[in-house]
Amino acid sequence: KIQIKSIMGSLLFEGDFSCLSDAVSVAVKKHTDLRSANLSSADLSSANLSSADLSSADLRYANLSFANLRSAGLIYADLRSADLSFADLRSADLSFADLRYADLRSADLRSANLRSANLSSADLSSANLSSANLRSADLSSADLSSANLSSANLRSAGLIYADLRSADLSFADLSYADLRSADLSFADGAAAAVAKTRILPEGDIVGWK
Repeated sequence: KIQIKSIMGSLLFEGDFSCLSDAVSVAVKKHTDLRSANLSSADLSSANLSSADLSSADLRYANLSFANLRSAGLIYADLRSADLSFADLRSADLSFADLRYADLRSADLRSANLRSANLSSADLSSANLSSANLRSADLSSADLSSANLSSANLRSAGLIYADLRSADLSFADLSYADLRSADLSFADGAAAAVAKTRILPEGDIVGWK
């Protein structure tokens, strides 16, 4: 049998499955409470986890590439160094989640809630963050090159040393964002977006004129 346990070791779900991915998918389908589940290093690539509640779950180093996490609850989830490349995270709630060093290349995060999430050094290159809520998120040293941030809420976000080259910032709200040493080279809509920020020491933004 495959068992899914909590971070504290209590049994959350078990059954006869060929792999952990199938077990988790069935548990989600049965609306099993997977909050605080220990899924570190789990291979959940291409799994259907739509609307799953994985709040406070340990997903460090998990492989969630191409997974369906649409509308999933990942509040306070530990996703450090997790692979979320090409994952569907539309309307997912990742507020306060720890995504340091996570791989989010080409992930679909449209309308996702990432408020106060830690995305320091995360790879968000070519990710779709259109209309996402990134208010007060830590994006320091994150790779946002070629990312779609149109209409995103980046109010009070930390973007120190962030790579925003060729990103789409049209209609994004960067009010009070910290853009020190960020690279905005060739970013679309940067002039209008940056005009609202208050933390903008002259000469500190790479590629900004």
